[in-house]
Amino acid sequence: MYLVPDTNPDTLSEERSAQALSLRCEEFNTFSEKPYYVELSCGFTEFKCDKDVSLPDIIEPADKELYKAKISRRKNPFK
Repeated sequence: MYLVPDTNPDTLSEERSAQALSLRCEEFNTFSEKPYYVELSCGFTEFKCDKDVSLPDIIEPADKELYKAKISRRKNPFK
């Protein structure tokens, strides 16, 4: 699990960030001679920093999105 805090308002949207990462995986898989596909699943969440916000409050929604994305991945990683 990786958490990437980002306070830059010019950052890509969640959807565009996920699409960009997916495109990079597709490009890698196209040219890679590895016998398997490289894929990833992402979950994003936004929050306003506040003294009452806990780390689990931030991670839980992103984790749910991550597992939704995992379900849609290919079942067999081999080419």
